[in-house]
Amino acid sequence: MFSSTAVSRILVPQDSSPLSAGILPWIASLASKTAAEIRLFTVVRSEIEVMAVSEAGAIVGVSGSRLTETAIGRVINRHDGPIATLEERPSERAAGHLDRLAATLANNGIKVSTQLAIGDPPTEILREAHLSECGLIAMATHGRTALGRGLLGSVTDRVLHSSDLPVLVIRPKQAVEGAGGSLVSRFPTAVIVGLDGSRLSEGCLGTAADITNMLHVDLRLVRAYTRPASRMSRDEAEWDLDLSARQSKFDAETYLERQAAKLRLSGMSVAVHAEPGAPESVILHVAQKWPGALIVVGAKGRSGLSRWVLGSVTDKVVRSSSSPVLVVPPRLAALTA
Repeated sequence: MFSSTAVSRILVPQDSSPLSAGILPWIASLASKTAAEIRLFTVVRSEIEVMAVSEAGAIVGVSGSRLTETAIGRVINRHDGPIATLEERPSERAAGHLDRLAATLANNGIKVSTQLAIGDPPTEILREAHLSECGLIAMATHGRTALGRGLLGSVTDRVLHSSDLPVLVIRPKQAVEGAGGSLVSRFPTAVIVGLDGSRLSEGCLGTAADITNMLHVDLRLVRAYTRPASRMSRDEAEWDLDLSARQSKFDAETYLERQAAKLRLSGMSVAVHAEPGAPESVILHVAQKWPGALIVVGAKGRSGLSRWVLGSVTDKVVRSSSSPVLVVPPRLAALTA
């Protein structure tokens, strides 16, 4: 479940780029509303650093180990040669960058901590999330390709497909255009969940309801419906299509109201939206009406490679949304499905 207790710490990986730092105002807004700690984390994967740390394995550990500022100092003091010098520079730069980000957050009243590791970034991010008992991982994406298709970035993509924790994905549009604006301070303005009648989508309702109750925002349930094609004459077809569309809309709204009624019993403000079109397009269209809203979607389950399968709708929403998207892993969805 996604309660203030479960999300007492949010892991926010950083890579020294303006893109990754740009999501911090959004995460700070969320943290301030939940009293959560922000855990800034970075991974250095230089082979030179791995050599230095491996040589001092008794002190710091081998490749993939967690590094603290004290541990880095011990490695530097132990090695006076070129390896120590080379090891010091990237690690100290990364640690210094985290310290500067942490100072800004702390000056704004946010509880913050930092951690640095050496190894494969996705692996270390997932490891750190569990070691630090984080309830949420928040990451930036890398924009769009020239053809307009969303490009997640390899690290974010691997974390999304492997994490047992919810992953909050924020696109550059928010990071660049939203930083410092009133919209950021109000995030999230609403919580949006797309439902299609499946256990996967309904399993996300528990997480969405927790966020809604915790942050006192509106919950908006969305369902897409299709308009069946007709083979009748033109006049008959127009009448038939109109009747079919009305029936499809009625069925979608009836389903949504049934789900909403259960949630309203706990005092939540719940609205429903049924629109014709592709599911991902309808979800994104509704989200555009509420800037600063949070979209909640689910992953399907394990593939043969032990990675989550996002599903076509979830994948398209994550890659195309101009709103932050929270991906709920099957483990959490199963608790409320």
